Amino acid sequence: MPVSLRELTLIGIVFILVLLALVRPKYGLYGYLWYALMRPDVLCYVEDERNIYSLVIFGATALGSIRYIPNIANVFRHYIGICFIALQVPFTLSVPFAVYPDLAVDRFVFFIKAMIALLLIPMLIETIDDLKELYLTIALSLGFVGIKYGLYGVVFGGVELARGYGPMLGDNNFVAMALATVMPLCWFGRSLTSNKIIQYALLAEFVFCIPAIVMTNSRGGILSMGVVMLFITLTAKGRIWLLLLILAGSAGSIYLVQDMFTTRMATLSNVEEEASAASRLWHLNAALRMSLDHPILGVGFGGYNYAVLSPQYDTRVDGKHVAHNSYAQVLADSGIFAFVLYAGMLFGAIYSTRASAKRMAKAAPALWAIPNGLCLSLIAFALGSTFYSCQRMDLLYMLLLTSSMWLILESQIKLAPAPQPAPGGLRPLPHRLPPQPWGHPVRP
Repeated sequence: MPVSLRELTLIGIVFILVLLALVRPKYGLYGYLWYALMRPDVLCYVEDERNIYSLVIFGATALGSIRYIPNIANVFRHYIGICFIALQVPFTLSVPFAVYPDLAVDRFVFFIKAMIALLLIPMLIETIDDLKELYLTIALSLGFVGIKYGLYGVVFGGVELARGYGPMLGDNNFVAMALATVMPLCWFGRSLTSNKIIQYALLAEFVFCIPAIVMTNSRGGILSMGVVMLFITLTAKGRIWLLLLILAGSAGSIYLVQDMFTTRMATLSNVEEEASAASRLWHLNAALRMSLDHPILGVGFGGYNYAVLSPQYDTRVDGKHVAHNSYAQVLADSGIFAFVLYAGMLFGAIYSTRASAKRMAKAAPALWAIPNGLCLSLIAFALGSTFYSCQRMDLLYMLLLTSSMWLILESQIKLAPAPQPAPGGLRPLPHRLPPQPWGHPVRP
């Protein structure tokens, strides 16, 4: 079968990334994350369902990273990384001890490959500047999907964006939740670069995420976006023009699909009367009852075992769907220990990054955007997780390991002592931070 020009272009890009990864593995990591989030194979209409190109980029990056192997200890330097590693234990054990192990294998293999690849983050991110580049890579790559969906919807005068985008964003609900999650990174990431092109690109991604989410017709995604925009407005500078921008984007997007939007959101007034909303309550009941019968390791990783067994625990479900709730899904699939680690890691990261943002607002305002953006992104994901079973999305673990590395690097920022009153009632000198060693690598 002849190779198209699009596929040749994709192969050329992957080849360049492979060569770069062997020499500068940090850029190989950025390339791997770019590929995972933007999915250029989907853009080229040659969707790589087996992730061959992604695996090639990872392999080259891993080979180039051999000299950085001692840095893997960074994953154990913060509780988020420790929880990340510990979580893989019940996830792994829930496969051979599943009710039907064959149903759990394929999804687990796909998932664990991604988790191993993400260990490159604590290996290769050594400085604050590295972390800025990582942050911007995630924001720009996933934000591009927001431009693609949002611009398409606006140009065609309002459409229902019902399709997914690649393997991670399998349907419209996952697309909406991922875009709500990346919006804070796009907004606050603008302050991390002096490049005007990147700043305007991030602003465009933020703006076009609004119509993209509205037109996915995803209730959970729209609610997550609303909460995110509220938090962004409360914490950002220049609130008035930001509020006007959000209102204009939201009002214009809703106007284009007003009938679809109002009909969909009206179902939230009485969830028990709408089949899709009511089914989430039925699945929640089934998942909780299932976890009582399989409390330690659950029924099996990946959701397929849950889907097959769920009618035994609630006859109203059809046995073809997952729990539509990440927390209940983890509990039913992999047991109580996995649930505690998953929820503790996620909400602990939210707490820690929020506390870090407060510290940075006073001590190093130029870096405040990093923990604040990560915190709000994790809040969006945590909220969206109550509507969808998205515990296998690698986006979450990218953000968690990025947060872990930020909190490790932050601890090395030396703060000056508070100014003391000068003798004789003289006015003290202004309190300033000493020069920061942000370009110095972190070594375990």
